[in-house]
Amino acid sequence: MFIANGTIQLENSNCKFMCSLSDFYGMSLSTIGTGNKGSVSIAETKTSNKILLRDINSGNHFILKERPLYLNQERCLFTANVVRKSNKLDPTLVPIVKGENDRLHFISGDQWYVLMPVVEGFIPWTINKEAEIIGQQLALLHNSLAAINIASDPRISISFDLLKFSYDVNKSSLQLSALLKPFINLIAEVAHSPSQVQIIHGDISPSNVIYQKTNKCVFLDFDNISVGSIYYDIASLCLTFAQLNYQNNSSHLASRQRISLNPLFIQDLLQGYFRSESGEQVEPINVELFIKFYQLTWVEHMVLGAVRGDFTIIQAQTSIDSFYLIRQQLQIILRDFSCV
Repeated sequence: MFIANGTIQLENSNCKFMCSLSDFYGMSLSTIGTGNKGSVSIAETKTSNKILLRDINSGNHFILKERPLYLNQERCLFTANVVRKSNKLDPTLVPIVKGENDRLHFISGDQWYVLMPVVEGFIPWTINKEAEIIGQQLALLHNSLAAINIASDPRISISFDLLKFSYDVNKSSLQLSALLKPFINLIAEVAHSPSQVQIIHGDISPSNVIYQKTNKCVFLDFDNISVGSIYYDIASLCLTFAQLNYQNNSSHLASRQRISLNPLFIQDLLQGYFRSESGEQVEPINVELFIKFYQLTWVEHMVLGAVRGDFTIIQAQTSIDSFYLIRQQLQIILRDFSCV
């Protein structure tokens, strides 16, 4: 949901950086690739990049991730500490390796980095039986996050993040300003919604989930951890797993987005989240609130897709205007659930 630029230039020939990095973590870390200048970049984005590393002594693989430039120091510390505290209760977030003096960030110049172990599994771009389990795992993540004290800084909130995103979009292109009016209106509507407000993940999508052989999953990319309604994550879960089309298994959206929903997947995702292992519904779903957040995340992704050039502004506007068709489908899908 942010517009920013990040780069990571890392080679084994950069001895000073690699030596400092290895000393900080008490390992002998090396980039993976061909020759001294080779390295494998596993993700290059406009916000931050990741590099695959190996500890020569143990053979274990790690991911060095730069923290995005849009995160200030306070936000870096906040999100990293949330990961640490949450995983003490339930290890559903990818862990951060501690460095010297138990610090969670390696700092070089103005750039902050975190080191994470490589998690075995697959990214669930297509789901079937995995849907209900992913819903269950999000509920477990929310339970552990709910036990963490909420930061008092009002800037650490999903509403603030979304408004910042809309400001950056408008600043980058006046042509996109027409898409922002319904988006900003929705942010205002949900900002004071009567829903459970706590720490949330803030960026639930298939690309941020690793599904493991143990029928559990680990959530990645904690940069957008924030404070807000759990319905933002729940709506993002259903939208990104059961409706959006992606380009070649990447986080970029396909040029054509479908208006039709997959009711079975949405039901399984929600059943996993809201029902216990015995099949009993733990709590009712607030239908109006869920649909409102679903619309918010739908518009957010259409704006983001237009910003990235995944599709045209006209296509984004057409999709946004078609939400009334999505609303009708959601109301039918939710009839089988205990609702408020």
